[in-house]
Amino acid sequence: MSKFNDFIEKIKKAFIEKKWLKWVSLGVVFALVICIVVCSLTMCKGDNSSDSKVSSSSQSSVESQSSVEGTSSSEDSSSSVEECIHNFVIKGLESADCETAGVLVMVCQDCGVENAVEMTPALGHNFKNGYCTRCEKADPDWTGSSKEESSSEEDSSGTSEECIHDFTIKDSESATCEYPGIVWTVCQNCGLEKAVEISPALGHNFKNGYCTRCEKADPNWESSSDEDSSSGGHDHSHDSSSNSSSSSKPSAPEENYTLMYEVSENGNYLIVIGVVGEVKTLDIPALDRISENAKYLPVMEIAERAFFELESLRVVTMANITKIGKEAFSYCPNLHTVQFSKGLYFIGARAFKGCAKLKTASFADAKNWFYVADEDSTGGLALPAADLADSSKAALYLIGKMDDGFNNWKKIDY
Repeated sequence: MSKFNDFIEKIKKAFIEKKWLKWVSLGVVFALVICIVVCSLTMCKGDNSSDSKVSSSSQSSVESQSSVEGTSSSEDSSSSVEECIHNFVIKGLESADCETAGVLVMVCQDCGVENAVEMTPALGHNFKNGYCTRCEKADPDWTGSSKEESSSEEDSSGTSEECIHDFTIKDSESATCEYPGIVWTVCQNCGLEKAVEISPALGHNFKNGYCTRCEKADPNWESSSDEDSSSGGHDHSHDSSSNSSSSSKPSAPEENYTLMYEVSENGNYLIVIGVVGEVKTLDIPALDRISENAKYLPVMEIAERAFFELESLRVVTMANITKIGKEAFSYCPNLHTVQFSKGLYFIGARAFKGCAKLKTASFADAKNWFYVADEDSTGGLALPAADLADSSKAALYLIGKMDDGFNNWKKIDY
C-alpha cells in the first residue's frame, strides 16, 4: 500500500512540474466541444433546408395545379365563346373627327359580344388662320400674318386633295346560310360606296333532308339512315315507295354551275364574266368571292358577252347588278324570264338580241329609262314607263319587237 501511494505521489508531482500537459489536455477538450457544436449546427441546417425544399416543392405543385386549373378554365371559356357563330347587327356608327377614327359598332344577337370595325381614319386637322375649320382647335404653329399669306397662296393655287372618306350607313343585309352579313356604307364627301362584312355566313343546319333556316335540300340526305325523321323539323320522306305529294316535299335537282368573276379596277366589287357548267336557272347573288381565300365583295356588273349564246339558260334573276354589258345575253334561244335588280341603271346595246323566247322582263323601277349613245350620256330618247312597267311589253322592247331596242339603255333620274 505504501508503494502504491508513493507511485501516485510521483505521478502528481510529475503532472504539477510539467504544466504543458495540462494545457494540452484542455486544448483537446476544447476541440471536442467545438466539433460537437459544429456537428449539431450542420444537422439543424440540413433539416431546415429539407423542410424548405419540401415546402417549395409543395408550393410549386400548388401553383402548377392552379395554373392548370386556370388554363383549363380559360380553355373552357374560350371554347364556349368559339362555339358561337356570331350574327352581328349594327349597334351604332361613330363618325370620324379630326383625331378619332370613324368606327362601326356591332353586337352579336346570340352571345352579346361586341365588335368594332374602323370605317374611316381620323380626318386630321384642317388649320386655317390659326384654327381648325372642323373642330376649331388652335393651330400650335400659327404665326399671324405669315399664316394668312400662306393660306391665301394655298387658296390661289387651287390644288385639290384626295377625299378623306367619311362613311355613313346606307343599307344592311343580315347573314344567311351561304352569305355573310353586310353593311353598305357611302362617303358623305365623294359618294364612294363600300361594303363591310359584319358577320360570317351562318351555314346550313340540315335536318331530315332540309335546312331548318332556308329549306335547301341536303345533298347528302339518305332516308334509310334516319329512322327517327318524325321528331321535329321538316318531315320529308325520300322513300321510293311513298311518292305522295302530301307526305313528301319534292326537291328540284341542283344545278352544278360556277359563276366566273373578275375584280373591278378599284377593287370594290365583282364583275360577272361567264359561267362554267350547264345552267337553266341563273341566280346572280348580291355577294360572292373570287376564290375560297378571298374576301366577299358585292356582285355589281355583268361583262360584255358574259352569257353569249348560252343555249341552256332559261331564267335569270339578279340581286345587286347595276350594269349589264353589251350583248351580255345575246342569242340565248331558250331564255324566257329576266328579273332585274333594283339598282340597275345601264343596259348595253344588243344585250338581249336574238332571245326570241323572252316573254317576261321585270324592272324594279320602270321610270326614267332612255335610249342613249353611251354610258356617259346625260339625256336621250325616253322609253315609255307604262310599257316598261308591263313585264311582257318590256321583254318585247329588249328583243327589238316594239322598235329598234338594240341601243344602249340608261336610267337617268333628274
